[in-house]
Order: sequence, then structure tokens, then C-alpha cells
Amino acid sequence: MYVLLYLHILTMFSAVAMAAGSSILVLLAARRRDRLLVASITGMHLDRIIPPLYLAGGLFGILTGATFGYSLVAPWMLIAYAVFAALMVLGVLYSGPLMGRVHAVASDQGADPQAFAEVMRRFRLDTLVSLGGIALIVADMVFKPLT
Repeated sequence: MYVLLYLHILTMFSAVAMAAGSSILVLLAARRRDRLLVASITGMHLDRIIPPLYLAGGLFGILTGATFGYSLVAPWMLIAYAVFAALMVLGVLYSGPLMGRVHAVASDQGADPQAFAEVMRRFRLDTLVSLGGIALIVADMVFKPLT
């Protein structure tokens, strides 16, 4: 029983650490205008690791909830599903492709500095939305609203 909880927490911590950590490093490198470092970080192909970790973490979460006897349709669970799904869709449709654009612009040392500034503005906003969603899920899991 606790093995599932452990795996849920471990995979989610790993996914969040990789996603948030790499995003924060990109933002810090961009703040220094170090395009080479931005290109290095965004070129690590974390898109091959992070989504499977999130999917595994979500699956372990559902299995944990069922094993611990939680109602899988409790309001706080439905909130978690909705925010998780929204973040997954955001990641697939926007964040992933944006990471590719950041890499392309940062890798092109001849690219217009305005293009770099614009793509980083979008990346900063995307990072804030993603981190806000993660914070919302954590608060939902801790406080279990509407129960």
C-alpha cells in the first residue's frame, strides 16, 4: 500500500524537479543573456523523460487513492484530475514546442536579440503558469477542498 504512495511521490517529485529545475535554469541563463547555456539546457531532450514521469506519477496517484480507500470522484480528486490534465495538454501543445523554439533561437547566434527576448518572455509566462498549476495541485492534495 505505501509502496504505491512512495512511487507516486517519487515520480511526481522527479518530474517536477526536472521540469521546474530546467525551466528555472533556462530563465537564469537568459537573464544573463547566455544564449549558449540556454541552448545547452533546452537541448537536453528532457521531453523524452518528463512526460512519462508525469504519466507514471498520475497512474500511481490514482492507484494510491483507490488503495487507500479515497473516493476517486471526490471534489478534490476531480480538481486534481482537471488541473493535471490541463497541465499535460499545455505541455504537449504549447510548452514542449515552445522549448523547441527557445532552443532554435538560442542556438542561432546570429538570431535577432529581439527574437530571443520575445521567446524568453513567452517561456517565462509558460513557466509561471506551469509552476502555478503545480502549486495548485499540491495545495489541493494537502487541503482537500470541498470535502
